[in-house]
Amino acid sequence: MNNAAGILCFKRAILALRLQPLTLVGTSVFAALLTITFSGIPLAGTVLASLWMPFGAVLTGIATRDALAGRSPSYAPLLSAVKDHRDRKELLTAGIVYTILTELLTFVFTWLAREDIANWKLTEDGLGLDTASIAGNIPWEAILVTGALYVPVLMMTAFSPLLIVLGRQSAGKSFFYSFFGTLRNFGTVLLAVLVFVVLFGGSFALLEVALLSVGLEGFFLFVSPLLMAVILTVANALVWTLYEAVLLREPQKDAERRSR
Repeated sequence: MNNAAGILCFKRAILALRLQPLTLVGTSVFAALLTITFSGIPLAGTVLASLWMPFGAVLTGIATRDALAGRSPSYAPLLSAVKDHRDRKELLTAGIVYTILTELLTFVFTWLAREDIANWKLTEDGLGLDTASIAGNIPWEAILVTGALYVPVLMMTAFSPLLIVLGRQSAGKSFFYSFFGTLRNFGTVLLAVLVFVVLFGGSFALLEVALLSVGLEGFFLFVSPLLMAVILTVANALVWTLYEAVLLREPQKDAERRSR
């Protein structure tokens, strides 16, 4: 696939937001709030948030599909996935695998960063961490190694929930197709992600600097949650548009080539 397709995927994610701004943002915020709620539960929070991840991906992915098709997104696909025994079992399996992998990565990060973190100091009042001690002991090795290890995990799990529900695949098969579909079209996916990061990350940073420079810190604190909701929505929509390009259109093209 032409890598320029990544730009088209980003444009289609923006189009979905323009077509159904309120309902699409609503589904993304709902999924994020549940993740935050689960994460705040003592002891089991991280596990519960990871188990919810595939269900949230189904909700936001199908919501984007419906928005692009001119339909109003709803929570019916999520409820259907929860009620359906096969979907529920496979999504939970995917969530368990994702939980195990992320916990392993957390252990790797903690182990590699242990010396740097040990040098972090509390402020004089003991109520927080001293930013200077953190800046002087950033665990770059742990960040780089863990980030590199997380990439294949993300490739394996990014499209897995949609493959389970829409493609009727098992969790194991969905991991396989998600990983190799992403690998085969890595340039497309990377370009879409880079465009997203540069445009939204850069715009967010520039807005913050501009408002702080003119003394409107309070205004930025007011609008930043709204901006974050929009950015989160486009990120979720991008998962669907990439799924559509990488795992729906490519097999069709291969079939057409073989039939010639």
